[in-house]
Amino acid sequence: MNFIKTKLSASNILFIFVGICFLTLFILSFFKIINFWTFSQAHVNYYGGFVKRGLFGTIMLFSEKYFNIERDIFFNIFFVLIYSFSIILFFSLLKKYSFNLIILIFLALNPALIMFPFNDIGGFQRFDIITVFIILLHTYFTSKLLKNEISQIYYKKILFILYAFIFISILIHEIQAFALPFNFLLSHLALQSKRSRNINKIYFIFIFILSVNISFFGNADNAQIKIIEDSITGNFGIWNDAVKYASGYNTYQFAALYELKTNLLNPYNLRINLFFILVTLIVNYSILFHYSNNKKIIKPLFNNIYSIIFIISPFFFMFLIGDMGRWIHLLAITSFCSLTVNPIDKEIEKVEIFNEKNGALFVIKIFFLIITLMYCVFKRVPHCCDLEKKNKTIFGGLINKFVAVGQVLVNNEKKNTLDLIKKYKD
Repeated sequence: MNFIKTKLSASNILFIFVGICFLTLFILSFFKIINFWTFSQAHVNYYGGFVKRGLFGTIMLFSEKYFNIERDIFFNIFFVLIYSFSIILFFSLLKKYSFNLIILIFLALNPALIMFPFNDIGGFQRFDIITVFIILLHTYFTSKLLKNEISQIYYKKILFILYAFIFISILIHEIQAFALPFNFLLSHLALQSKRSRNINKIYFIFIFILSVNISFFGNADNAQIKIIEDSITGNFGIWNDAVKYASGYNTYQFAALYELKTNLLNPYNLRINLFFILVTLIVNYSILFHYSNNKKIIKPLFNNIYSIIFIISPFFFMFLIGDMGRWIHLLAITSFCSLTVNPIDKEIEKVEIFNEKNGALFVIKIFFLIITLMYCVFKRVPHCCDLEKKNKTIFGGLINKFVAVGQVLVNNEKKNTLDLIKKYKD
């Protein structure tokens, strides 16, 4: 992953910029837990028997009891590490598009991609990041395989570890299962032998069945939820509603109908959600098809409509489950990996913008550069809920964060961490 060179390229500058953005969140998180809903959910544990999403809380409480690692410190360190590794993997994949500044900026600062939890920090410190990390990690090693930098034998070992990691991650949050089609098809297309592909199918089927069982039969009962609540001691003020929701206790059977009405049948919400879905998918896959058709992509994967439908279709359950922004984020990351897993021809020419000699082309390129910057700087993907009811719009994102920092720095009376977190959330 040595993508940082002596000379600062555009991709390196963007990497540093994104790193600084997330560094502010990392620092703030050690002064105050930014996402208290997830922190509360993270306390679900196995003390009363097996329940879904109980692994993280069990490890966290064990670490506090036997290693004196405070729960909030354990929680924050986990997310700092996994976000940091995800950002590094993201830019390791992105750097191959350094020849085109417009594509580079669109992917690096896209509000639906790696910048999503920064632009709307309601999406920060969510266990969705485990899914993002696994997808990026799998894509990274598959890309190395396609470039002949690792062997099939080495890749199969990585694949076994990867599926084991997916198995563990499902015990933390079953949302990981929705990325299974991508992980399965990616490895299926990369593996060469029939035997390896059959083993890959067994991995996929086993984890899929496990996920279904956990989702439907892993809900906590009255006795279990009482033990879980009793195990959460201390003065953190954990939200019991979040704990009950995460453990599946008293799950409302009509919740899906409410979400469907809110997300699909409300024109205001639907317009916003479709805008980000279509922009992300159309642009990312247009880039993929363009360079595939022009023979600039070596060993292209996911270059037919059927494979794309297979890997993205599970995420459209978002209309029934809710928290649309988080699902759009996962959908965007999947399309990003579909694009960046493919090696690019090393002989491809750099797309000139500022040195463009053709006047008409110069104007067109500058126009698309401005549109891209406006989209990335002034837009955000709202992470959840009834957008019309909460009066949420798509405007904000990076520009709001710059304004928030400026206000806190200028106004000495409000120059404190809690105020900055509040302004970041606005």
